[in-house]
Parts: sequence; structure tokens; C-alpha cells
Amino acid sequence: MKVTLLEPAFNGRGIVKQYGFKVLPYGLLQLASVTPPGIEVEIFDEKVEPLPETLETDLIGISVFTTANAPRAYELAARYRSQGIPVVLGGTHPSALPEEALRFADSVVLGEGEVVWPEVLKDFQRGALKPLYAAPLPDLTELPSRHPWHLLKTERYPAPTVLQTTRGCPIGCEFCSVTSFNGKKMRHKRFDQIFQELEELFTVQQSVYARVADTVFFLDDSFGTDVLFYKALMQAMVERGVKIRWVTQATTAIAQKSELLTLAQKSGCVGVLIGFESLSQESLREADKSYKARQYEEIIKKLHDHGMGVEGTFIFGFDHDDEGVFERTVEFCERTRLNVAQFSALTPLPGTRLFERFRAEGRFLDEPWRDYRLWAKFNLFEVVIRPKQMSPERLAEGLQWTYRTFYSLPSLARRFSHHLFRQSVRDTLVTWTLNWGFRHLREPAVC
Repeated sequence: MKVTLLEPAFNGRGIVKQYGFKVLPYGLLQLASVTPPGIEVEIFDEKVEPLPETLETDLIGISVFTTANAPRAYELAARYRSQGIPVVLGGTHPSALPEEALRFADSVVLGEGEVVWPEVLKDFQRGALKPLYAAPLPDLTELPSRHPWHLLKTERYPAPTVLQTTRGCPIGCEFCSVTSFNGKKMRHKRFDQIFQELEELFTVQQSVYARVADTVFFLDDSFGTDVLFYKALMQAMVERGVKIRWVTQATTAIAQKSELLTLAQKSGCVGVLIGFESLSQESLREADKSYKARQYEEIIKKLHDHGMGVEGTFIFGFDHDDEGVFERTVEFCERTRLNVAQFSALTPLPGTRLFERFRAEGRFLDEPWRDYRLWAKFNLFEVVIRPKQMSPERLAEGLQWTYRTFYSLPSLARRFSHHLFRQSVRDTLVTWTLNWGFRHLREPAVC
């Protein structure tokens, strides 16, 4: 028996297309790891390679990582099903809208798939594939720490190689799908698992390391939140003499605990992405985000002082956002010398509380639940809602202005002159590449 695992490309507009998000498909790698012996597995990632028009396989699994690539996933499912190949869909979008997904698939997996994937394959082999499989949240300590990296064309990924130590996020922002998909309780891997994976990355991922040296991207959604776990992990990295450079998606907690910050620096952290989201405390409360906006400037300074680059993300379109939000945000980003910034339009994703609220309030510009192709616009860059304090057109114009201004040549010159002698040559080149990529984003649009 042969199984083919696919990850579709993103929609052709906005951040998710231009910036790339060409991260190794760790989720597909996990499914391949739990596939029973005797079953052949192949992986295709459309982000880095064209997909075959026809496939010689018995079963196809498609990961719908974001809502924006759901239409493409459905198109692929229809193509391969027309060739007589059964298709299983999984990921955040099908988990939120299983009835929609079932229109395009033979089966849908709800939630994280590692626990039920062997059951799916067993049922398929005996001709009893169920339409729905509800996956319990797996105990990460029971997941394999060895992965079939040879199934991926690793040389085609510009991003650092990846590793995950936790899942779940206790913050529970109204707009975020992590809590609904991965749960609010953080789950951890054992340290021996983590170090086995690190060892594997050094021994197996030679094609990646030849290009990005020793940089690892920790995929955790809220690195630093569980202070005791992360302190112990980084201390163990230091004591074991693990020589890596690493980046991650962190919470502000990583800079608010001095011991945590020092250990991050000692263990090799060179950059963090933090979802600041808004400079307005009212907007943060609206989003159920427990950050303190007044602390942002100090947090960024601490991270810079410890040799870490900072990429901040900001969302426009909250109910408390007026038309001055764009200028205030860019001024803050330039004043604090953020290395990189992502700006996006508030996008209520299926499965989030924000989605349910905006649907109840009738504030979507279109009804994608009636026409699945409209989900392609949910890419964080196109405006899909009616904001309270500005028109959708003004939100799109303001978003475009922030990118044009923050990534203008004068802004780049000011920020890079500040960081020039505070970063290594390699880090400066990486930061420049990211900034230059954001300069070429396509213009935001109103749906």
C-alpha cells in the first residue's frame, strides 16, 4: 500500500504568498512518522514544488494548514478523487468546518492527527473508512522523535529547519485558532525526545545545514509562557553544550523574566517573533490578550540588548482602532528599531470566537461559507470585514501605507544603521533579506 501526503500552496495574494512561509511541513513529517511499517509514504509540498497532475497511489492525505489555502486543497482533492483516489483532509480549516470539507473528501480528521492516523489507514485497508475521525490531543511524550526527513526536498526550503517542543497556548486570544485546534493547556515533549531530534537534524539534515548553518526554528506557538519548562530546557541545552542558533515565536514573557532571557541568549537564541498585535490596551482587552502595551518598548530593548533580533506582528481593524492607528504603529516600530514587522488586517478565522462574533454581527463583506472559493481572501492581507471606526477601503489603504512606509529606503537606512554593529554579518544579511521581501508585497485589497 502507498500513501501520498500533500500540502497545498497558499493563495496568490498577500503576506502568505509573497513572504513565502516556506517552512518545512512538520505536520506531514509527523504523520509519516506514525504510519505503520509496510506502508510506503511520499510527501509533496506545493510551496516548493509543482504537484503531479496524476498520482500512482492508494490514498491521499491533504493538510489544510490555513484557511487561505482551503480552496486550493479542495481543488486538489477534486482532481485526485476524479482519478479514483480516495482523499483524507485534515488541519485547522477542515477541523473548524468538517461539513464543508466532507463535500470534497472521503474522510476528514478533526484535530491533531497523529493518534488517529494509524486507525485511518487500518480502516482504509479493510474498506471501512469513516467519514469523520475525532482526534484526541496527543501526549507529545509518546510521539516519535525520529522522522523520515528523506521524504522532504529539504534543499528547497529557504527557512531554517524546524523542531517543536510544545503545543497549545494558554493565552486564548479571540482571533487565534491555536487554542481551538491545539488546546489551551500546554503539552510538552520530554527533553530526551527534543535532544534526539536535535541530534537527528545535525546528522540527517546536511543539505539544510549546508545552507543555513546551525539555525533551528522552534515551532512552539508561545515559547516562554511555561517559564519553568523553558528555563529547564534552555539550561539543559547550555549544560549539554548544544551549539545551535535558534529562533522562535515567543510571548513577552521571554523578556520579562531576566533569568529566562539570559538563558535564551546563552543557549543560542538570535531572534524572536512576538505578536504584539496592538499598541492600544483597549484593543488588547478586546482580543483577550493579556499583554501590557506600555511594556513593549522595554521588552524590545531588552531583547536587542541580549543580541536578539525582534520581529513584531500587528493587526489593524480592531473595534477600538481609529484611522490614526497606522501612523502610530509605524512610528513605534521605527522608534524601537524593530528588525522586522508584519502588519495584517483583522481576519476572523473559522474555529475562533472572533469568527462567531463577526458572523453573528453580520460584519463579513462576503459569505465564504456559501462559496468556498472566497476563503482564499482570508490571507491576513485582504480586508474581509467591516471595521467599526473606518471603512474597509480605508483599512486596506492604511495597511498598504504601513508597508510602504516602514519598508521604505529611508526607514531601512535608519533601522539598519542602528543595528549594523550590533548584529553579526550573517544576521544582518538575514534581516535585510526579510525586509527586502516585505518591500515587494502586493497591495492589500478589499474583498
